[in-house]
Amino acid sequence: MNRPAYDMRWSFSDKLGAVLVILGIIGTALWLCLPSSLFIRPVSLQVAGDNVRFVRELPFGTVDAVWRSEITLIDGDGYECNSGDWQEATYQEIAGNTVTYRLGDWAERCLDAGPPFYLMTKRRVMLFGVIPLRASVDLTEVEGERPPGPVVFTPEGG
Repeated sequence: MNRPAYDMRWSFSDKLGAVLVILGIIGTALWLCLPSSLFIRPVSLQVAGDNVRFVRELPFGTVDAVWRSEITLIDGDGYECNSGDWQEATYQEIAGNTVTYRLGDWAERCLDAGPPFYLMTKRRVMLFGVIPLRASVDLTEVEGERPPGPVVFTPEGG
């Protein structure tokens, strides 16, 4: 009895499919095993008015990342201000590892209400500028006293 002969050569589409599966497995492993905090290590974060002083370490040098922030008023009936979509940033090595930046217009209403509030920042390193690693989340409590009574917000633009 003759057995049929099989051609064991891979076609181009078979090779492309195998490469895509392998890249998917590698990308998933990187996302699971490498947190963004491995590349951007926060040391401290201080808020004064609408300025933020952020001290961080970059053990592997300059890194590209995306970020977004949210301010939640403490005892403000859950009122929040959100920075919106992910914003791109390049974290560069500088002397002292300290950067100062302005929070932006998105935070104005919460900052006007005053502390106490929480500032939550998520950072997601983009490995090779393409592969998003697992996000790191930093939560900073800004202490202070708000006058007693309800928090009153004016409508945006008004």
